[in-house]
Amino acid sequence: MALATTKIIPLGRAVRPHGVPRGGRLKLKVQLFSRGGLLFKDRAAVFVRPSAGAAFALVPLTDPPKPLGAMWEQTPNLILEFSEADTPPIGAEIGLPREEFPRLGPGEVYLCDLLGRRVEDGEGQEVGAVTAVLDLAPNLGGSWNLEVRTGKGRTIEFPLAWVDWKLSTDERLVVPEVWEWK
Repeated sequence: MALATTKIIPLGRAVRPHGVPRGGRLKLKVQLFSRGGLLFKDRAAVFVRPSAGAAFALVPLTDPPKPLGAMWEQTPNLILEFSEADTPPIGAEIGLPREEFPRLGPGEVYLCDLLGRRVEDGEGQEVGAVTAVLDLAPNLGGSWNLEVRTGKGRTIEFPLAWVDWKLSTDERLVVPEVWEWK
């Protein structure tokens, strides 16, 4: 697999060691950016970006990934085991190649594909760009939420359900009715 043409999608972050190092191996708890770890099941290696701005590198695992405290489909955390020499630092992003994601049906979208998209209001005025997709934000009724950084440097959050998918494209999302855009 050539990394130059492969888009690696960050899917989680190493948050802390898990257990005691044994036999030159160390387990890390990885917090997923959204629930569900099926893409990691039975993997022999993952891509690791040790710090912001660094390139992803393929790092072997010493044991297959395991969900932490839930089934694969619902787990918010994984346990990944590395050799001590290959263990990523705390805060490192863990990712997988975009081309390995399952194909989607018509009208479906991966949340990671929304990052960086322009957001416009119903009149075609640019509001900002999507900087994060937040899982079940409690202050907005438990829906998926988009975090948008406006041109004026403000950060706003609103439910994904407010996007008008009929007017949106691969480059922009149209959100016709949002209070306090400006």
